[in-house]
Amino acid sequence: MACQALGQLGDKQAVEPLIKRLADPALRVRKAACEALRRLRDARAVKTLIQCLGDSNEGVRKAACEALVAFGQVAFEPLIECLARSTWRVRATACEVLGQLGDVRAVGPLIQRLADCDYFVQGAACEALGRLGDARALEPLIQRLSDRDSHVRWAACRALEQLGDARAVEPIMQRLGDSEPYVREAACRALGRLGDARALEALVQRLEDSQWHVREAACEALGRLGDARAVAPLIQRLEDFDWCIRKAACEALGQLGDPQAVQPLLRSLHDSHAEVRRAARKVLDKHGWR
Repeated sequence: MACQALGQLGDKQAVEPLIKRLADPALRVRKAACEALRRLRDARAVKTLIQCLGDSNEGVRKAACEALVAFGQVAFEPLIECLARSTWRVRATACEVLGQLGDVRAVGPLIQRLADCDYFVQGAACEALGRLGDARALEPLIQRLSDRDSHVRWAACRALEQLGDARAVEPIMQRLGDSEPYVREAACRALGRLGDARALEALVQRLEDSQWHVREAACEALGRLGDARAVAPLIQRLEDFDWCIRKAACEALGQLGDPQAVQPLLRSLHDSHAEVRRAARKVLDKHGWR
């Protein structure tokens, strides 16, 4: 409560006492100190707040992250400096903050972190580069699609989805056969967002994936592509044993808007699961097919 009160008062004399509280053994005090310093936005707190990015508690790290984002450009150079040193956790969270700051001067240093010795840092750098949306990151991110660590491959898919560059389509398609289901799912979602018809057949194959969440992502991606060639495979998914897939297939068919789906969707009105019935009804009503 004392930290919170000091922050609300806005008194710059409170900065030094609050900085000391960032090392308090009680996590609630450390978190409150971060929040108070965010309100005061005094540059003296930046370096110590950066150290808090390595705190053992997620809530404290998040509070420090939010404080540094609020500091804006004052925090930029110190954050860049800490990318080449500090603990892996500080480096990873610093990448996250730099992505949120939105300053493209961070692109070069973040690209360097794609080769960090820690895969969490590499993944955080991927996501930050995706958020910044600078084309200079395209090729380095494509290279990370082949990283030996699945977390990095997943993060690269997500980042390339955000970049929205069609040159990433074929490299991402290769990840549809990844050994890790969550990477395959991320690849499906990225290809759906990119909206390139080259991915159609490969996405149709993922409708048979052994993991339900990959099949669901493939349904959603095919709906986004808007290609009528996906209608028949999606109709087949209306018979999937998992209700989530049947629902996703209804919604994708609704996006495609092809009359071939009318009779299958009418049958889905009698599905065993209420969510599937609701999705089918919504699509049929939307297109005036009833």
